[in-house]
Amino acid sequence: MAFARKRTESLSSVDVAWYQMEDPTNLMMITGLIVFDEPIDYERLRATLETRLVGQFRRFRQRVIQKTTRFGRPYWEEDPHFDISSHLHRIGIPEPGDHDALQTLVSDLMSQPLDFSKPLWQFHLVEGYGERSALLLRLHHCIA
Repeated sequence: MAFARKRTESLSSVDVAWYQMEDPTNLMMITGLIVFDEPIDYERLRATLETRLVGQFRRFRQRVIQKTTRFGRPYWEEDPHFDISSHLHRIGIPEPGDHDALQTLVSDLMSQPLDFSKPLWQFHLVEGYGERSALLLRLHHCIA
């Protein structure tokens, strides 16, 4: 009786290096901040990300599986429980909602590790930045 083997795609050598260098004091993350002159509609942003990011680039729906064997190589797997709500967050900026408050918020978020049981990315829609809004993007190096 033949068994069907599940096809997997291993991380590239460079991506394995980024993945394995992750440390609580040195997160292997790319972070970007985009400031918009006007408020961004959350539902429109969510729909855009679902269509143009998650819908077109499978890495944003995949998680990394670390093999437990000595010579096992991490590989990509479709997250069976993928939910964009785990990756797109709304957050209000603390008062007074100025540049310093935004910097503090971004610094705090940058120091938080990603959840390695899920695809390795997060977007935070920052609301209450005066009449503007900001979008903080966090991507692990192994998918960027």
